[in-house]
Amino acid sequence: MPEPDQIEGYILDRGGMVINVKHPRFLGGARGKAHIPNENVDDAPAINAALAEARKTGEYGSGVTGAIVYFPPGVYRVDTPLDCNLRQFNLLGAGSHQTVIRGNTGDRSAIIEMVAGGHSSIRGMLLETRDQPEPSSVGVLYGRDQFGRQSLMMSLEDVSIRLRSNPNANIVAEGGVIQESGTIGIYNVGVEGFSVHNCFVLADTACFFGTENSYGIEVSHDHDIPQLDPTKPLVPMTMMGAGASMTVVTFSGANWLTGMFGPSVRIDGGADFIIDAHLNNDSPQPENAYPYAIDVRAQVTNLEYRGSMETYQSVMRVASVVRGLRLHAYTHSMGVLWKHPNGATVPGPPRVYLDGGTLRDSTLQVVPTPGTIDEIDPNTQVEYGRGYLIRTSAAGGAVAGCQIFLRKHRIDMGSGSLRGNVILVETDLNDPGYGSLPRLAAASHGGNLIIAPDQVSTGW
Repeated sequence: MPEPDQIEGYILDRGGMVINVKHPRFLGGARGKAHIPNENVDDAPAINAALAEARKTGEYGSGVTGAIVYFPPGVYRVDTPLDCNLRQFNLLGAGSHQTVIRGNTGDRSAIIEMVAGGHSSIRGMLLETRDQPEPSSVGVLYGRDQFGRQSLMMSLEDVSIRLRSNPNANIVAEGGVIQESGTIGIYNVGVEGFSVHNCFVLADTACFFGTENSYGIEVSHDHDIPQLDPTKPLVPMTMMGAGASMTVVTFSGANWLTGMFGPSVRIDGGADFIIDAHLNNDSPQPENAYPYAIDVRAQVTNLEYRGSMETYQSVMRVASVVRGLRLHAYTHSMGVLWKHPNGATVPGPPRVYLDGGTLRDSTLQVVPTPGTIDEIDPNTQVEYGRGYLIRTSAAGGAVAGCQIFLRKHRIDMGSGSLRGNVILVETDLNDPGYGSLPRLAAASHGGNLIIAPDQVSTGW
């Protein structure tokens, strides 16, 4: 038997044509030994040579063109991003934690780039930045080119991404004030038909999706591409800045998305998102942890979240218009009223926080952890089960045309508007402790249908 790093033949019979990144044909072959002391050889040149051979030039592959690029078990260090830009690529590892790619590509740089391509996949590997002197600040970079050409049908399956927390990475500053920062596991600008299945992602912001390049991340590799006018000369490819469409993003199976310095999922515009995942926060500074699991910064149509959430204070922050939100969340001890020993009650964090945002044509249902209904913790004096389902910031907000399962929670719209909603509660309207109408507050309200066990009310 040959030694593990001595590969006989670079095309393996796995039901099709497969390129092995360890074959010496590719600049001597990738070593895959980054876990061995003093063996931190940069494997990126060899892997990129294999990727270049696999890059298709047309719709259909032929021979090794379009073949699966296989990463045998090993720990591969890359000092430059893996170049999966343009066309179709299918990367296959031996399984998460069997095939490990350690990103040492530096700040504002990804471990893998998949820009201006389509019908591509990454399967069965771990991307991480452990023990790297120049850790990558992005796990996988997806996007369109500067001309907005459609990039679609990308998938991650059985992939783990673990990036170290670094609040000084990917800094976006305006007027000397930092607006955005932190590592990002999945960064997607305008790639549509995007799916994530059975993946684990850990980063300051686990996932970013948007119609604009909010962090200004760029591709590292030089590719000359045609302009929209074919009579003009080729130009270097860059990322699209703004104006992309973003539709059909689906998380399915058992996904675990962990944010540290930021949210699990940030959405800067788009449509048709389905997020089926466990969301949690693992901040190295819990006292300064980001409060929102999902952060919506720009207009979204059709957003569904179904899954469990813990350690974040709120399920979602909405700072724009969301139409067609379907929220089916199972939360751990969230949305409470904090009761101090002097008897004062301070509003706890809501499950949905409207920061100048609007909810329309939506369904909200949040289920607390069993045992946290009508329960007072004797040590912290926190009363569970009577918190806020929806609250607004000073910027206000609006809720209209929605179906809301209020349970025993409250809605406080502040100076905002609550109109034309169907609100279902599980306590009598005349219950002195949980009377429904006193639990609704809004400067502007009307046309709300409130359905309770004892009566139906249209008077609020």
